[in-house]
Amino acid sequence: MDTSIPTQIAETVQTAHINRAPSPTHDLNPSTAASEKRPVDIDLDLDSASDDGIDNLEDDIPYSVLRPRRRSHNLPPMPDLRFEQSYLNSLAKAQSWQGVAWITTRDQVLMPLVQGVVYNLFLLGWQSWNRNAQIHGSSVGARVRRWWYGVNKWAIPAPIRRVWSLDLELHYELLSRPVFKIIVHHSLVIVDIIIVVLFAFLWLMVVCLFLVIAKAPAKFRTLDYAERNGYLRGIVKEIIHDPGRGAPLAKVTFKDPYKFKQHTETFIANEGMYTGQFVYAGKNAALTVGNILPLSSMPEGTVISNVEEKIGDRGTLARTSGNYITIIGHNPDEGKTRIKLPSGAKKVVHSRSRGMIGIVAGGGRTDKPLLKASRAKHKFAVKRNSWPKTRGVAMNPVDHPHGGGNHQHIGKASTISRYAVAGQKAGLIAARRTGLLRGTQKVKD
Repeated sequence: MDTSIPTQIAETVQTAHINRAPSPTHDLNPSTAASEKRPVDIDLDLDSASDDGIDNLEDDIPYSVLRPRRRSHNLPPMPDLRFEQSYLNSLAKAQSWQGVAWITTRDQVLMPLVQGVVYNLFLLGWQSWNRNAQIHGSSVGARVRRWWYGVNKWAIPAPIRRVWSLDLELHYELLSRPVFKIIVHHSLVIVDIIIVVLFAFLWLMVVCLFLVIAKAPAKFRTLDYAERNGYLRGIVKEIIHDPGRGAPLAKVTFKDPYKFKQHTETFIANEGMYTGQFVYAGKNAALTVGNILPLSSMPEGTVISNVEEKIGDRGTLARTSGNYITIIGHNPDEGKTRIKLPSGAKKVVHSRSRGMIGIVAGGGRTDKPLLKASRAKHKFAVKRNSWPKTRGVAMNPVDHPHGGGNHQHIGKASTISRYAVAGQKAGLIAARRTGLLRGTQKVKD
């Protein structure tokens, strides 16, 4: 059968408009002309002569005067999000988490509290101003006050006798007014709210001060099966400064080996660590700066830091800036490892104790002198209350056992018995020996 090109085009268009998967609802209840009707309005101002005989029946309404109604939605009104938008815009300008905390506290806590306190103070001020105002009478002010009492559902006090003497009867009558009772009640509530807010603000300041002074406890991961038998990989997210330390800290993120989540640990940063570095922790980790391994997996002469004194204590030795520990030797039979501490002393620890390969960052920090007192003040302000430290020989005899005398000297032996009373324990307490060490010192393995 030979068909023309227009026929083929028409068949193609019709085939493309066929719904291959019609819905069951459409099959059971297909759309009709009645369901497709659209409400209209009649415009009587137009002339129907322009219809050109579209419909000549007298009962029909000309098409030219029909105006379709605009479709109206049934959606609920949009909420007022101006406060939320201003809050989010303020958060976008914050430079750190301290700024986010301040903006949140200001917009979500302080502003509503101030608004409530101002409103209550205005209300109490209005009541206090009206306590002696004339309520009864036909003046405009009295009528306005009576209307305001009715709006707030306040009890209108009975008229009292004006007495200009401060007698007890007048005081009792004034204090028995409902307005005064309301004022006293609101005052107590406001005082309670202010006390609670002050305590909450004080607690928040203590928490923020703790977070600012101490970033986090710098420790290894908790020892688990994954580290004992394999290794875990973490990534250094950032290197931060802790005001209370001389060494920087490294924030390392590990994937939890048992759950679908991540953990962020805080390590003492070693020299050579950088953001984005992969850090491996475990028995099978490589010998690279920043990796954490048990001492048994490291050869003799390895330089390490933050070594565990006991298995699982997460690091206690060689943690200050520029310090390191050197592995001297292993004893596989006993499971012990001999190490050299930063002080030069030798120590024996368990071979399964962990350590981080490398030297603690910040070395040479103490080579630069402080030069002035303000630097020492700021240095110790974030550590502890240990500066300035007054010498005992510079005190009076009533303040210290070493005080007094015509010149600054102790005047007796600086060693003191272990069993002396608390006020006498000053100097070298229960010292085995004093003075410089001479000769060689033997250390027992």
